[in-house]
Amino acid sequence: QAACDSLLAGRGEVIRGHVFHHSKARLTGKADFAFKTLRGSGITEDRDGMIRENVLASYMHVHPLGCKGFIDGLINPPPDSEIKKQDQ
Repeated sequence: QAACDSLLAGRGEVIRGHVFHHSKARLTGKADFAFKTLRGSGITEDRDGMIRENVLASYMHVHPLGCKGFIDGLINPPPDSEIKKQDQ
């Protein structure tokens, strides 16, 4: 579920994807995340999609057609001020 507006989805939108990874991220400081995981785990147990400036890094694999806002997000990305607002 999108915790904030991003290129993939608008805040609150549920994105379907899958995660398969055999690594673990070690966070050394505060991190902002774009997604709350509803099933499985991402970068942390319940968060995925780390945000830093205009970069979104995620373990989740999605197909662009499965994210209704994806194309709009590429054409009209959300302002930085909106990306920073999250539900944590």
